[in-house]
Amino acid sequence: MLKYFFKYKYFLIAIAVIFIIALATVTMSSSPLYVTNEWNDTNAMFTMGRSLVDGMVPFRDLVEQRGPVLYGIFAVASLISSTTFHGLFVIELLNLIVVYYFTVLIIRIFLRDKNDESSAYLMAVIGPAVVVGTTAFEVGGSPEEFAFPIVLGFIYLALKWKNTKYHFKPWEFLFAGFGLFYLFWIKYSMLGALVVFFCLHRN
Repeated sequence: MLKYFFKYKYFLIAIAVIFIIALATVTMSSSPLYVTNEWNDTNAMFTMGRSLVDGMVPFRDLVEQRGPVLYGIFAVASLISSTTFHGLFVIELLNLIVVYYFTVLIIRIFLRDKNDESSAYLMAVIGPAVVVGTTAFEVGGSPEEFAFPIVLGFIYLALKWKNTKYHFKPWEFLFAGFGLFYLFWIKYSMLGALVVFFCLHRN
């Protein structure tokens, strides 16, 4: 019976991933369906990423107001494809998969029947849908888009602690510290709620 459950579980996950890929292909202007990404900010970040690969130093050789981690993301995208946004599309797709994963974890907290998690694997597509549906998304490549998985991770930890009085493991605090660092060097103005999280769990 357990063998069939796992097969069913992976079938539902496969359906969800196919939906996410289709959703990303249609909504993200970095996808092969679009000629280019027309958003000014995405183009500026892509220029910063390519310049980083070419050996230029951000904030010395050229200046933009966002953080160096975001430049690094676009640098990796330029290594995949330096003349199109297809490399960025690959990274954005992976980003949505991580969003899906954390959404599954959050939904599982609220399930009445903890032995029946199948519904969570389909319901969790709402996470990626929210990412591409918010006004901060624009047409792809925004700091908020890449920050969303970390924000969801913190929501998951907070809900887990609130609902079960769960004591965090050291690696979970390590994840939280990495998340704080990651968000700060993407867009520091998004740190407010994360600082509150650390203040509540300082002991």
